[in-house]
Amino acid sequence: MAEIQDIDLDKKILKVDIFDKTKLGYIQTDIAFEYANIIPNMKPAKLIDIADLELTKKGWVKLKAPGFETVTDDKVYVVGDAGGHPYPKSGHMANSCAAILAKSLALRTKNKKFDTASQMPSNICYSMVNGDPKEGLYVSHTVSYDNKNGLKVKGHSTKQRDKATGEVIQGWYEGITSDIF
Repeated sequence: MAEIQDIDLDKKILKVDIFDKTKLGYIQTDIAFEYANIIPNMKPAKLIDIADLELTKKGWVKLKAPGFETVTDDKVYVVGDAGGHPYPKSGHMANSCAAILAKSLALRTKNKKFDTASQMPSNICYSMVNGDPKEGLYVSHTVSYDNKNGLKVKGHSTKQRDKATGEVIQGWYEGITSDIF
């Protein structure tokens, strides 16, 4: 694991702190790059602070597993990136969680129970890595839940780019955006 401390865009160098297992501490080093996709640390929106919801140690909203009710108030639900479940922070996962929550809320309005544990979300993230021929990569996640072990997320990824994944990406994108919007 590495923490970015500084970025020199002119020299194309990342200054990072990397954990050294032999020294049991962080050491600073430089990493040269040709291209880099720098993504800032994610954090919940200001609305979460305003709502005064209880947070995890990492700053995400504490939720009652396996559902999406906050531990602060069971009438306040959180799906997507702000949620404290160990889910990947992705649009696909947020959409999957929202669909499950919608089913739960629909039954709740009818005073019926919903078994969230039997309706776990899923995730897939695609990356197009070439345009001609179309080639892609993906990472997927499945979620399981039981009372003893709680929520468990298992990931799988492609080891190399391929044309089959590249061909699937366009259909996935059209489907997910149609569903979301």
